[in-house]
Amino acid sequence: MKKGIQLLFMSIILLGITACSYPTMNEAIPYKVNQIIHTEKMKDISIVLYDTIAEIEEFNDQRKPVLGVAFLKGDSEDGWDNVGPNGWNHNENDQFTIYKEDFRDYDKEGNVITDLTIIYGEIHNPAIKKIETLATGETDQYKEAMMIEKDKKRYYFAIGAKDSIKALSDNGDIIHQEDWTKEE
Repeated sequence: MKKGIQLLFMSIILLGITACSYPTMNEAIPYKVNQIIHTEKMKDISIVLYDTIAEIEEFNDQRKPVLGVAFLKGDSEDGWDNVGPNGWNHNENDQFTIYKEDFRDYDKEGNVITDLTIIYGEIHNPAIKKIETLATGETDQYKEAMMIEKDKKRYYFAIGAKDSIKALSDNGDIIHQEDWTKEE
């Protein structure tokens, strides 16, 4: 009888551990994914940039696609676990959207093992040819953000805490710039 209870208990634990995994990235994301735009692998975290339609009562006025970023662990063989925040708070202007998402992962002792900030968005102005970001603590070393084109839309993606973002024309003129300080 005691072995039966132990076996039942172990089965429940194993079921609980595996019940969190999903067979696809799309299913691991808690919103209906229109499309995955970009995936970036960092250590054991897959950072997934996707778009979705906000179908939550608080967002009744939001019917166009919004960008989201998900932080997933796993793979196609063993399944995917969503281990990060899920949202789409952003700043919008006529030039481009600015989304910022922070992610921290901890070990069993509570030590931070991964600390990421992701800056990303959609570019609206066709005159914008490059997005550059300034890392927190830097004064003038702007770095070029990754540009992604998908389905006739353009996006940018940068990893790391940033204090400034600027959009540049073909000849390097600043089309739009936003500066901020990291709030702690």
